Amino acid sequence: MSRFPLKKSERLCSKKDIAKLFSAGKSRTEYPFRVTLLIIEGEKDPGAKVIFGVSRKLYKRAVQRNLIKRRIREAFRLQKNALNEKLTRENKTMLLMLNYIGREVLPYQIFEKRIGIIIARLMK
Repeated sequence: MSRFPLKKSERLCSKKDIAKLFSAGKSRTEYPFRVTLLIIEGEKDPGAKVIFGVSRKLYKRAVQRNLIKRRIREAFRLQKNALNEKLTRENKTMLLMLNYIGREVLPYQIFEKRIGIIIARLMK
């Protein structure tokens, strides 16, 4: 069992929240990701809620898409604590989508580095 699991409450599952993210959220590109986020204040469950996406158009085989999502999920899971602590202190909820837009399957170390950069920028 891992020390910091990605719990159900930290995943963005609600269709209503996903629709809210796409309609009112802001997007930015941090290669190899497109980051879409929306910050909501005063929610009952503060912290980051995240969803990961990989284009079926770019990666035809589910094996490749799943490999990329596993790498993204693991990199995010290991680095999420600082972001969650900050959001909890400020009583904010962040809806976040990390959409992989890279053309090739990158090694895990690059995912880890890029996710670290993204989280550091989100904390500002």
